[in-house]
Amino acid sequence: MVIYVSGSFLLLVDLETALRYETGFGQLSFRVNASYLAERINEQNPKAGLPIENAAGSVTYPRVRANFSTSYNYNDLTASLNSNYVGSSTFDKTRSDEYYPSAFANKVGSYTSHNLQINYQWLDSLSMYLGVNNLTDKRPPRLPGLNQGSL
Repeated sequence: MVIYVSGSFLLLVDLETALRYETGFGQLSFRVNASYLAERINEQNPKAGLPIENAAGSVTYPRVRANFSTSYNYNDLTASLNSNYVGSSTFDKTRSDEYYPSAFANKVGSYTSHNLQINYQWLDSLSMYLGVNNLTDKRPPRLPGLNQGSL
């Protein structure tokens, strides 16, 4: 998929697939969404002669993102587990790796989080919901000089 918007364009490959399986004791569902960002070009002023850079693979625009979800439904009970993946990236594509401390090396590692939800439908207009976000309490990679927790 190629998207052009006011001096910007994206070259994006997207994949989505889903499977639902009926059993004698409920229904199992699986869904995968994944995308690969090949190019993310933003040219503010073409006449200025500034270099055009591909932001794909930077910390703001990681190349790979994916979501996997599975759910189980039996009568009025639904349980779901969602896993979200953000691929590794380069922290600052305008700097060389030597600019940063060797432990960091201008790279941001991949990150996966898992969320669990349970829902029980008591009546048509009343349900009870319980959810735990970031089930494993895994923190995103640390980034130098930035507030933490926003990947």
